[in-house]
Amino acid sequence: MKKLNLSLAILIVTLLLPSLWEGLGLGWNGSGLVAQNIAITDDDTYTPSSSAMLDVKSTTKGMLIPRLTTAQRVAIVTPATSLLVFDTSLNGFYYYNGTAWINLSSGSSSGLLWSYSSPNVYLTGASDKVGIGISAPLHKLSVSDNVTLTDGTDGSFIDIQNQNNSTGALSGLRFYNGTTATTYKGGIFYKDALSFGRGDLILANNSTSAAGNVTSSDARLTIKNTGGIEVKATSGAAANASLFHVLNATGDTIFAVYDGGVRVNVYDDPLVKASGSKGGFAVGGFSPAKGTVTNEYLRITPDSIRMYIEEGAANKATGSKGGFAVGGFSPAKATPTDYFNIYGSSTATTLNPSEPRIFWYPLKEALLSGRVLVQSPDSVGTNSFATGYQSKAIGNYSQAMGYSCISRGNYSTAIGKNALANQASSFAFGGGAKAYGTDSYALGSGAEAIGSGSYAFGSVGRDSSGVPTTTPTKATGSYSIAFGQGALASGTSSVSFGINSTASGNLSTAMGFNTQATGKWALAMGKDAEASSERSLAIGPTGWFFSEVPTRATANFATAVGPGAQASGYCAAALGPLSISSGYASVALGTFAQATGDYSVSSQFSTASGNNSVAMGTGEATGNYSVALGDGTLADALGSISIGSNCTATGTYAFATGKTVAQSYNSFVVGRYNLMSGTTTSWVSTEPLFVIGNGTSTSARSNALTVLKNSKTGINVSTPESYLHISTGDGVGMRGIIIDTDADGTDYALRLRSNSSASGLTDSDTKFLLSGDGGITLNGGTKIEKIQHGTYTAGTNSAGGVKTVTITFNSAFSTTPKVNVTVKGGNYNDVFAITTRSVSSTQFQVNITRVDSPYSGGTWGQTLYLDWFAWE
Repeated sequence: MKKLNLSLAILIVTLLLPSLWEGLGLGWNGSGLVAQNIAITDDDTYTPSSSAMLDVKSTTKGMLIPRLTTAQRVAIVTPATSLLVFDTSLNGFYYYNGTAWINLSSGSSSGLLWSYSSPNVYLTGASDKVGIGISAPLHKLSVSDNVTLTDGTDGSFIDIQNQNNSTGALSGLRFYNGTTATTYKGGIFYKDALSFGRGDLILANNSTSAAGNVTSSDARLTIKNTGGIEVKATSGAAANASLFHVLNATGDTIFAVYDGGVRVNVYDDPLVKASGSKGGFAVGGFSPAKGTVTNEYLRITPDSIRMYIEEGAANKATGSKGGFAVGGFSPAKATPTDYFNIYGSSTATTLNPSEPRIFWYPLKEALLSGRVLVQSPDSVGTNSFATGYQSKAIGNYSQAMGYSCISRGNYSTAIGKNALANQASSFAFGGGAKAYGTDSYALGSGAEAIGSGSYAFGSVGRDSSGVPTTTPTKATGSYSIAFGQGALASGTSSVSFGINSTASGNLSTAMGFNTQATGKWALAMGKDAEASSERSLAIGPTGWFFSEVPTRATANFATAVGPGAQASGYCAAALGPLSISSGYASVALGTFAQATGDYSVSSQFSTASGNNSVAMGTGEATGNYSVALGDGTLADALGSISIGSNCTATGTYAFATGKTVAQSYNSFVVGRYNLMSGTTTSWVSTEPLFVIGNGTSTSARSNALTVLKNSKTGINVSTPESYLHISTGDGVGMRGIIIDTDADGTDYALRLRSNSSASGLTDSDTKFLLSGDGGITLNGGTKIEKIQHGTYTAGTNSAGGVKTVTITFNSAFSTTPKVNVTVKGGNYNDVFAITTRSVSSTQFQVNITRVDSPYSGGTWGQTLYLDWFAWE
């Protein structure tokens, strides 16, 4: 049968006659349609299954179940039990079980148990748990089983298999704590090592902050396929971090393995014997027949370490009997060679040639070990100790350790290759070190301490390129100290500290590379520094001035401090790079300072060559007792002083400051660019004594003030002709003399006195007096407080008769002033009478009348001007 679809088939079946229904296997029972089975297929030969009411068959098509959204599905009214739909919102088949809609795949109303997002399959619910063999898992994955096999062939196992069986292939578990699994820090791995899947079981832990995953190289515990167990420390772990440790019941460590060793802790109670399960650490014999410990051979307790040997005769430990011995055995020899032997003996013993052994010398209570050489009974000191190759501790209570070391003196010590401690209480340490003096100490390769109580620390010297020389470190002076490669301390109680340094003066000190302290009580510090005289001091490295310049103090009590400083004068001091003090008791301070005169003082870049002179800055004091301070100053004469910038004092006892030149004898010059004049070595009354320069350059010199030795003073005049000579020059705006005073009327701002007698002057000789309030008195006359004057334009008079005008003062007077008025002259013959009236402190009136005949009382036509003068 071929049907188009289920709906069409139902319609056809419904319309057919009952006979057709019967032919098709359908029947009518009088009340409705009854179907035996129905097939929907495109295969006409297909017979529907008798067990199916509806059989759908196709090899090219499927069957579409009704498709509903979740909202449409739950909105179905009274769904029939087993009603089936496809939920397009959840992409799943749901059927109604009579109570709720159930997901066809999960069997749950909540939806799918598993989800898939290529290539991942996972539980849909974040809180869901998986149980294998258990219906109520406690955690994310719970596996439960009940297996009775005990032979290991099977059991409750979780199997993990890596089908790649090449060497190094891994399978296992990894661990990570955190919200995002970026790197895994722990793991349990099985690493294939041999054929047939045999390998190592690894517990790994990555304890670093690195971003990489844990790997088999992070193994901390490995169970080898060969049966061994390996524990490995973490790289960079602290020294006290244990690889493996065992704790007792109280948490105390009793056995621990560290990166650098093994530690066994015993019970800290000296009264408890280390036996059974209590206390200490013990090694004993065990007898299987007795089933218990027989004898103790080694016992370690808090107060002792004990070794037990079989008692017997006090003979040398030979064979398997007596004493304690360690030896070498050769099947070809009849007797073994002794390496360690302890036994009692009261006779002297020699060992010559030397033998390798540990040797206790009972007669001297001495111990020897290594390649032991005892040439004669007296070559072993009482209570001495010698170890190494043919080392000898000859002195009583001495020690010799190393290659062919010898400690001859009592209480001496020699350590190293060919070290020699020759005198009592001497100490030699290092290859070829030699301590010849009593209480001397030589430490270092080839070091020699020769003087009594001397100390030599170092080896052979080095040149400036670091190449070794042949000169060893030596302390030859009594109580001297030489410290450094090639250092030499030959003076008594001298100290030489540095490479190739030498302290040859008694009580001298040399410190640095190639320093030399040759004077008594001298001190030299710094590269190539030299202190060659008694009580001299040289401190500083070499300076550079076209070549290396050593720091030197070559005179008694001289001091040189700074790179290349030179102090060659007695009691002189040169302080600063390349400074020089060659004068007696001279002082040079700063870079390139030079104090060559006796008792002179100079500072940075300055020169004091005169005796008792002082120079600072870049000044030069060449005159005796001269002073030059500043930039480019020069004090060139006896007792001269130059202070400032580029100023010069060439006159004896002259003083120049600023940018000036003091040339005149005993002159004092300030300012700048003054006129230069005067005799330098003698007093001349007509020459400058005090000068203020106000020039603008060396080619435009001038003086603002000049005071001559004869007291004549010039302002803006270099050769004054009187005791006060003022010149305003020809400049525009020059005002002459201005006197400012805050005096009142009873004080004087200026008084001029003069008389023709030889007696002294008094106030009665006053010729001119200027009061503090501005009043003027001449020759003792009336005091004039204020004066005003002016010219008034009176104009013409066309009406005739008297013309009256009013004139106002420029400023008011304090009282009524006196007034004088005249007609200003002109090219006219007119005559006028002038009368003043109504005078006040602010103004006055003038009456003007023409009086010449025949025009008396008449008019005038020219412009008339009046000159007036008023005072109080």
